[in-house]
This record gives sequence, C-alpha cells and structure tokens, in this order.
Amino acid sequence: MRRLMVALVGIGALCTACGSSSSGGTDNPVVQSNSSPPTGGSTAGGQAPAITQTWTTFFNYQTSAADRQALLEDGASLGKAMAMGDKFAKAQHLEETVNVKHISLDDATHASVSYDILSHGTVLLPDATGTAVQINGEWLVAKQSFCGLIELGAGGKTVPGCSAAS
Repeated sequence: MRRLMVALVGIGALCTACGSSSSGGTDNPVVQSNSSPPTGGSTAGGQAPAITQTWTTFFNYQTSAADRQALLEDGASLGKAMAMGDKFAKAQHLEETVNVKHISLDDATHASVSYDILSHGTVLLPDATGTAVQINGEWLVAKQSFCGLIELGAGGKTVPGCSAAS
C-alpha cells in the first residue's frame, strides 16, 4: 500500500523527473526505443514516429534537463517546475520511462497521445492521455499535459510556470 501511495503522490513529478540522472546502481531501465511505433496503433499517419520520439525522449530519466526543456512547449518558463520533479524522483529513486500506446491527430498541429509511465519496468500511471503540439515544425509535449501531471503530484502546492496552463 505504501508503494502505491508513493507512486500516486509522485505521478505529477514523473514527467519532469524523466531526465534525472541515475546516481549509480546496476538496474537496467526498461526503455522503449524512440523508433518504436505506438503499441496500440496510430491514426497520426507519418507524424507518429516524430511524436513517439518526442514523448519517449522527454519521459526518459536519462535525458538531460536541457534536452527535456527543448521538447516541452514553453519549456524555458518551466525550469523550476522541472526541478521540483527532479528532486522528487531522486528522493524516490524513480527511473521513469514511457510506453506510447496510441497517437491520433486532432488537427494539423495537435495530437492526442495515450501512454503508460513506468519506473523500473513497473507501470506507475497506466492509460494516461496527453497532448503533443507542433511548433515550428517540431512535435513537443504540450505545456498543459506537463503541468497536469506535475500539479497532480504537487499536493496542492503552486507549481512555478504552470498557473497559466489550465
């Protein structure tokens, strides 16, 4: 039960903690290849590989904070929110990855993404949904999706940079 509670409290921090560097250890994380298609299919046509790569890179604990910021809509304004998640992930020894399950285009610049968040191969957040946005030809994790996750785990605390995302 405690493990479940820790997982539920930390879900909001997961997407920011993906780039936390590992502090050693011998565990091999489960990482879905960036080139793998969504496991449940896609109605996003040729856009699915780029969206999948963005999400699997962003939600990978081995990705640097700078690289994650570049994959996040308005990432420059969310550095403090990302740091909150990194701190939590390090304290909980989380090694997040994502399994993109399905992608569907909503319009030319927005896509719905169905995914699971995992740590050490265990699903912590099943069947999550989020949005990818295309800005200047690049697919990014939507600020609203990021902020929704981080606010979920913040326990009522104000999340820097996220107040205007709702």
